[in-house]
Amino acid sequence: MKLNKLIIALASCGSLVVGVNAASTISLNFDGQDGVGTPGAVTGVAGAVPVGNWNNTGTGNGGNVGAAVALVDSSGAASGATVSWNVANHWSTNGGDSSGGDAQMMQGYLDNFHDRDAIEVTIPGSFQASGYELRIYHNTDSAGTMGFTVSDGLITNTHYSHQAGGNGTNFPLAGADPFGGAAGYIGSQDTNAGTTTPSNYTLFTGLSGDTLTIAGVRGAAGDTRSRPNAFQITQVPEPTSMLLVLLGAAGVFVRRRR
Repeated sequence: MKLNKLIIALASCGSLVVGVNAASTISLNFDGQDGVGTPGAVTGVAGAVPVGNWNNTGTGNGGNVGAAVALVDSSGAASGATVSWNVANHWSTNGGDSSGGDAQMMQGYLDNFHDRDAIEVTIPGSFQASGYELRIYHNTDSAGTMGFTVSDGLITNTHYSHQAGGNGTNFPLAGADPFGGAAGYIGSQDTNAGTTTPSNYTLFTGLSGDTLTIAGVRGAAGDTRSRPNAFQITQVPEPTSMLLVLLGAAGVFVRRRR
């Protein structure tokens, strides 16, 4: 097989997902409080883009109440990004996981985020240069559709995600994620406020601005409240980095063929 055909074949088989997952990611978990779950910090690997070194808000009301919080990236290094937010309170589902991983991340959330002040994230220059994606997670205490409006100062989009079951039933979800996420996650880019297609995160792509604003929007099916558990901002690999990933995979393939 010629190299160019091999690269195309590898890309079509999911090597692009490997490249995205290998890129730098900034992850923030809203620890939550109240409710009947056991909310707390994510200390292990979690997310549709599975990485460690999550930032955790700690339990409590009122967001960070003042100065923006500095965020580390998936390597544990200072990212240059900061975040601020302000809501009435946090809440949690009825899960009992204390592993510090995915199920823990999908317990605590910002309650009634719609019609509130937005989450605002300053984006580091390296993410702006290559572009980035945003994933917003949800697993709450009631079924319904919620939305998020996201702006990077250059483009603005609204996507909706639907939780089909009740308290704490939205993770893990069965099936393959159409966006190549880890097992248990199903993403959505639905623009229909009344969607009933099950998902547990919304995906925003094509972002490159220096300030990211996330605002909650009511859906139009079931419990319409917007309640995010966490978010991840993933740097999109530059074309040269992606080519290196594909060439590396091609080298492994050729060695195995020999």
